[in-house]
Amino acid sequence: MLIFTFTSCPTLEASQFCPTQLKHTNIISLTDQLLPSSFIASPTLHPPTLHPPSPISVSKQHAVIPSQVFELADSSSSYQDFSLTRNNRFSSTHSGRNIIQPPATVLHFYNAPPTLTQHQLHKLCTEHNVPAFSKFKVFDAKRDSKTLSGLLEFDSKTEAVEALTVLNHHQIRIPNSSNPFTLKLCFSTSSHL
Repeated sequence: MLIFTFTSCPTLEASQFCPTQLKHTNIISLTDQLLPSSFIASPTLHPPTLHPPSPISVSKQHAVIPSQVFELADSSSSYQDFSLTRNNRFSSTHSGRNIIQPPATVLHFYNAPPTLTQHQLHKLCTEHNVPAFSKFKVFDAKRDSKTLSGLLEFDSKTEAVEALTVLNHHQIRIPNSSNPFTLKLCFSTSSHL
């Protein structure tokens, strides 16, 4: 069960496992008061990897309390603070550039190897048990471009959310390249291809 608490700005702030009568209860502190309600109201936002789906509710507790930290059975901490992580895109001075895009059936992909094909992307979906996209469009790359970008259209928002959840930041290695390409996905402003 996920229980949401909130504070004051739009991002995940902290997560804490709670020893309660309910098995696998986790309190997630978000810094925007509207996010928990939006998450609960939108079934397309629920993580597709939760099988069976977990019940989600808003907590009466106003914040995650770090002083209630304990060690879990696997020796990890019951509390994790994400407020200072470099992956927190809303904590930088450039946070005004961050656009929150609602879930859509079309995903924008970028930072892909320039040799990536539609067949290779379908194979990637199959290998990770992700629903395959129905339409594919590659943007015209500049002559000196070292990466590829484009759009993938899925049959439903749920399929697009699952693909984004599983494949975002997937590393793709290509022969004769020293570093892997980190495939990045985000929801597109396009409604269809």
